[in-house]
Amino acid sequence: MTRLLPFILTLGFSPAVLAAPTTVATRASARKGVAKQTRSADARARAKATTAGKRRASARAHGLTPKRGAEGPRPPRRSVSHSDDRFTDVKLMRQNFRAGGQAGGLTVYVNGRGAAIRGGFEDAANNRSSIALSRGRDRVNVPAFSAGAQVWGSMMSCVREQLGDYDITVTDRRPESGEYIMMMVGGRPGMLGYQQGVGGVAPYTGSVVNGTVGFIFADAYGDDARELCETVAHEIGHTLGLDHTYECTDTMSYLHGCGEKTFQDKDMACGEWGARSCGSGQRVQNSHYRLAKLVGLRPQAPGQPTPPPPSAPPADEPPPVLADTRAPRISMLSPRNGSSFEYGDVLFIVFSAEDEGGIAKVELLWRAFGETSVFRCGELPEDLPIECGRAGDEFAFALQVGAGERNFAIRVTDTAGNSSTTRWRRASFAEPEVDVDVWAQVTDDYGYGDDDDDGYGDCG
Repeated sequence: MTRLLPFILTLGFSPAVLAAPTTVATRASARKGVAKQTRSADARARAKATTAGKRRASARAHGLTPKRGAEGPRPPRRSVSHSDDRFTDVKLMRQNFRAGGQAGGLTVYVNGRGAAIRGGFEDAANNRSSIALSRGRDRVNVPAFSAGAQVWGSMMSCVREQLGDYDITVTDRRPESGEYIMMMVGGRPGMLGYQQGVGGVAPYTGSVVNGTVGFIFADAYGDDARELCETVAHEIGHTLGLDHTYECTDTMSYLHGCGEKTFQDKDMACGEWGARSCGSGQRVQNSHYRLAKLVGLRPQAPGQPTPPPPSAPPADEPPPVLADTRAPRISMLSPRNGSSFEYGDVLFIVFSAEDEGGIAKVELLWRAFGETSVFRCGELPEDLPIECGRAGDEFAFALQVGAGERNFAIRVTDTAGNSSTTRWRRASFAEPEVDVDVWAQVTDDYGYGDDDDDGYGDCG
């Protein structure tokens, strides 16, 4: 009875039915209950089979293998066969694609309450940080701000003043919905593996990246609210697309000893301890002008005078190019053209994409059986085994592919509508190996065993 019980349960019986008194009424009631349960189970099985059939047809039409549960035996799990893939240890999660570039009405959450930050793709709402990932931290417990309410209040007032000219909302309460930039204020640099003397760190791509997470190591500042404020504003500036400037009075400068810092409305060389060109491709950076361009100026209340526009660069400098006519730049990282894979390998298509104005759309052009499909990051079909992920300027598509040859290309579009497409690449996948251990083992308990009792059902 013990060995048969699992089989009975799968047909909709229950131990209570088996143990019921053997009266005519009880047997009749049990028969009705069993019949009803069996009809429901049959209906569910038919619906599941129909759905699985549609998924199988959709996957095969695109040259992919069905998702788990869509059909019977799955191909064996193998590691990715190309060793230069930096995403092999990162689980690519389906997520909304975040565009950089123009993004007015931003919210910045200054978090002094502490939180557990996980390594992963930038996602402030879910406490995930690419910095933690790059520092080899699966989890970082950032402590709460410890210098007291008075220092915190002074610091927050200063940060709001620093960003007061721009279309940015600064809050110390976590937003209930939507996307936002989060600055973690608390702890020391050692929790992320940095040396003493590092005041803060935040992602920088040269454009606005919403949803990102930065860190300010507040314990190193004690009760110096102004110094802490300038560091918080500095790291926020990086997430909004600002580089370091070689100008002591600018918020984005490393230099000290010249008084309080603000976002300066003048042309400045970029650099840390010496002058250099800027990450945006320009020779100089006007921090105020660039913030106004990237995030916009704060809307004025009714009756308030309109502020003058940002000052133009000096006559001897070429003015910033406002019309973006340059297409994004794409660099394919893996796989190499003509790569071969085993059946069941996951294909990772990894590439980088850069654009001064920000990336708006990333698409995989996929060719199988003479048909071309377009898969857009952030709008992937739920019934196909394909995922997409982003880490800074690097992107990856991950696909479970069937046997045969496939061709693919990447198309990237920026926020101004300019697009670039890579050359088509080819990848081939071996035919599956059929091993006896992929077939389901059916024992004599169910009445289907062979006469020689070898433990395997007759698949002939």
